[in-house]
Amino acid sequence: MNNQLQQLETSVTALVAQFKTLMGEKQALADDGQRLREQQQRLLQEFDADKTALVQQYELQILNLEQSLQQVIDALRLENEQYRQMLQQSAQDINTLLRRLPADSVQEVA
Repeated sequence: MNNQLQQLETSVTALVAQFKTLMGEKQALADDGQRLREQQQRLLQEFDADKTALVQQYELQILNLEQSLQQVIDALRLENEQYRQMLQQSAQDINTLLRRLPADSVQEVA
């Protein structure tokens, strides 16, 4: 009987040791899981921050391009208006010169 009790005590001791080992492994896995969840959360926050920064940078570049293009458009419109005025003045000058020519010369030109 003493032998059986000793075997039972040995088995219980082994089971307790195995249980403690498994509980330690479970705790280690839980800690790893928590660490991975925290790392994932940190990475998501970093990603969102980087994405926000890139979107702001992109929007600023677009705004700068729009402003630059608007300046070019305004300069071209001004240049176009100057050329129109020069053409109108040239047309007026030509008409003035044509009116000063004798009537016979005007028919020859036409």
